[in-house]
Amino acid sequence: LIRYRTGDTVKLYSHEEFQRLCKRAGIDAGPLVFRGLPLGLVWGRVRRLSLPGGGSVSPPEVKDALFRDQYVAAAVTGNFRLLCDGTARSARLLIQLKPGMPEKTRVAHTVKGFLGLQGAASLSVETAAFHDFPYGFGPDYERKNRYVIEA
Repeated sequence: LIRYRTGDTVKLYSHEEFQRLCKRAGIDAGPLVFRGLPLGLVWGRVRRLSLPGGGSVSPPEVKDALFRDQYVAAAVTGNFRLLCDGTARSARLLIQLKPGMPEKTRVAHTVKGFLGLQGAASLSVETAAFHDFPYGFGPDYERKNRYVIEA
């Protein structure tokens, strides 16, 4: 289903480009695509947060970092906020931990390491206990989460 003016970000790859990317990643793309047709990768509206010293980070990159490691994925709710003072002089990521999970520096350290590999090393990463997270405790199915907050 194609929606009119979704605002989503799409990257188009020719069949040949997609085959090269898959080969480089060690994936057999044969059963993944129709021969000769282009492929569109859709990942929604990506709002990036500019970081001190250059670089940026997006909510999809944070989600990937939260669920890449089994320990981190088991410790977090998936709720987070990217916070910036509006001048890109300071930026931090605040991650909500699951109920009963004490604040863990291992979670912050692991997530910061993954994001650093993506060019977001200057981002400060912190965790908040479930009830100390100031942006709501559970999922809100009526509206999209506002992951990026610029003051």
